[in-house]
Amino acid sequence: MALLARLCWGARISLAVGLVATLVSLVIGVSYGAVAGYLGGSVGNLMMRIIDVLCSIPFIFVVIFLITILSTEPLKQTLEDYGINRIMIFFLMVGAIYWRRGPARAAAVGVVLAGWPCSRGCGRCARQGLSCSITACDCGSKPSLLLG
Repeated sequence: MALLARLCWGARISLAVGLVATLVSLVIGVSYGAVAGYLGGSVGNLMMRIIDVLCSIPFIFVVIFLITILSTEPLKQTLEDYGINRIMIFFLMVGAIYWRRGPARAAAVGVVLAGWPCSRGCGRCARQGLSCSITACDCGSKPSLLLG
């Protein structure tokens, strides 16, 4: 029992990063993807190409850049005054970076496949299409967030 308690205590940061980053990436990605799928045409295509450009930037460069900016003394002091520590920023940063990988594309595909806006205008079709796409994407993204 003591070994399990130590394991859970040691994994709390990894689990927190995985859960918070998944929630943040889902909120950003689903919103962006749903708009892209709803608008469609050249606007939706442009929005998906923006995601392609963002995916070409390596994650480690973004992390180094943000850590460098957040380490400057005036910004660091301002964040501490608001009660925001570095680990909270890391959670939000990972979630804000990982939205581009799957949730946005899954939401766009879900909206397009559901045929939203449908002739009934009820949104039921979109909810069904989105829930399947997002569930599949969400289950696939958690291991990569937990393991790095």
